[in-house]
Amino acid sequence: MTQTQRNELLRAVEVARAGVEYSVQTGATCPCCGQSYARVVSTLPWEDNTRLRYHRCRNRDCVLTTMGINIKSVQVDRDK
Repeated sequence: MTQTQRNELLRAVEVARAGVEYSVQTGATCPCCGQSYARVVSTLPWEDNTRLRYHRCRNRDCVLTTMGINIKSVQVDRDK
């Protein structure tokens, strides 16, 4: 693995842990491989206008899937 690949992987892990945007239309997108509709593994209750979810990438070849790293997503503005 090259230094560039390591840096890209570390960045993807940081983004997965910090949170990606959740879209009602496309769900959460994996920050490592770009796969949309990551599988929801848990959903937290609404707090004000924000909801957190945790996902797993659906791409079996994705490094985050292989490493067992969850993707955090943030949904803003509750659908009414």
